[in-house]
Amino acid sequence: MDVYANTYDLKNTRLRQLRDFLKSEPTILGANYFNVDLTSGLKNWTIGELDRSVIDLQSNKFYDGIMDVINAGEKLENNTNNLLNLFNVRYLNLSGAKLLVPSQYLKPVQDLFKGIIANATSLSGQLTLVQTLQDQGIHTIYKNRFTDSDAKAIADILRKILEMQQTAKVKK
Repeated sequence: MDVYANTYDLKNTRLRQLRDFLKSEPTILGANYFNVDLTSGLKNWTIGELDRSVIDLQSNKFYDGIMDVINAGEKLENNTNNLLNLFNVRYLNLSGAKLLVPSQYLKPVQDLFKGIIANATSLSGQLTLVQTLQDQGIHTIYKNRFTDSDAKAIADILRKILEMQQTAKVKK
């Protein structure tokens, strides 16, 4: 099970092996790649089955080895953005915390983050504000544009960013 928890290097190695294989076999014109996390996403998982996902918002993982596969083919402008658009996600970089977030949450998270930082300096105060926003503020601010599950997802992203920021400060 440890392999499934720590597969970043292994997965990037497998992706780069796919790239090398496609480059060495000129008769193969392309490949389909299914973004599936068999370790937690499917019901009929077979023990020993590899996690094939390259973008997973649940665990906030993005395996950059897939870009090597894409770039090995015909050169396209902005391949990373094309891939992220396909999955409807964007990179969010706030105070050094870099996360993949669903595109529709990007602006609300940025705006709410600014307000939280402006109104609370301690992590505990910031997390309290996030909880208050989740409970009542997000619906009010965005005129019920977001459901309860959206509000929870936005709050979870904010918590993650604040905790990552705190961890970065402690390491310094």
